[in-house]
Amino acid sequence: MQEIKPFKIRDIEINPPLVLSPMAGVTDVSFRRLLKRRGGVGLSVSEFISVEGLTRSNPKSKRQMRFYEDERPFAVQIFGGQAERMRMAAEMAEEVGADILDVNCGCPAPKVVKHGGGSGLLKDHSRLETILKEIKKAIKIPLTVKIRAGFYDHTINAVETAKLAEGCGAEHIALHGRTKEQGYRGLANWDLVRQIKEVVKVPVSGSGDVTTIQGAFDRFRETGCDGVLIGRGAMVNPWIFRQIEDAIHG
Repeated sequence: MQEIKPFKIRDIEINPPLVLSPMAGVTDVSFRRLLKRRGGVGLSVSEFISVEGLTRSNPKSKRQMRFYEDERPFAVQIFGGQAERMRMAAEMAEEVGADILDVNCGCPAPKVVKHGGGSGLLKDHSRLETILKEIKKAIKIPLTVKIRAGFYDHTINAVETAKLAEGCGAEHIALHGRTKEQGYRGLANWDLVRQIKEVVKVPVSGSGDVTTIQGAFDRFRETGCDGVLIGRGAMVNPWIFRQIEDAIHG
């Protein structure tokens, strides 16, 4: 039986190694705190926040960045396609006291992708590189990325994207093993998590279809990943994090 143990994003311990995956319209502050109090959430992440809204003082975007001390460690996830605005938003997240700044390179929503953000960045590596380098220069807190398998089903490039992100200074990579084209259909490809884990030095976590304790244990075992992200599974069962944590401790 493989030992499932905490991992670190720089000096921030993710313990247990379970992450509440950001979900638009779901992982707001009340949902996150509800789960955090049930136990087992090692890292909570904001809903993904539009940098266009944030940098233009949209009250909704500002509100999405709010969090409570008892949620720490807490990551703010931002999305957008303009390096300058991404940098400004990253600085704002650091100012409000977020522990980690996460860049969304996975959202498949057309309105996000058409502006080059979300999973649009998967097919524009030079834009992604510019954005990550700009952010890295501007903030002191760790920079992390969440990516997908690729844009189209025939352009799986998660391994290349992960290497690029690491090269730009990202300190944790989370992969949702579906393509943009796939949306939320079919099954996530966890083998890509294993492949990324083999080529980068930073911690790697996987996301997609984990809805049971056994499912989480299987993913850790098959991929050697550092962490597991749970999203929709937590909407069905808010105790899932605590149940997995209890199982880890026998």
